[in-house]
Amino acid sequence: MQEKLRGRFARHIAEVSRSLPADRPLEAVQLMERGLEADPLAEELYRELMRLHAKAGRHAEAISVYLRCERTLRSAAGIAASPETQALCHALRQRQPIA
Repeated sequence: MQEKLRGRFARHIAEVSRSLPADRPLEAVQLMERGLEADPLAEELYRELMRLHAKAGRHAEAISVYLRCERTLRSAAGIAASPETQALCHALRQRQPIA
């Protein structure tokens, strides 16, 4: 049940972030950071934060978010980032367009 609620929380935060106007990227970033404070294992929020930074042209920050995600997941849960998150980081490193 707790895992189900965690997933809903992360999806809701990500949806709210995506619904913010494009001219308010700082608010979306702050929302993602608050979400990660509440649930540091919400990998979906890390991916959304990576996308936000990438869309703003802040690739170094996006990769830094990936590294934080990887470090947090390994230390707190003993797991690696998902293939989806790893692929997003790879795309960022290659400077590929991010959807």
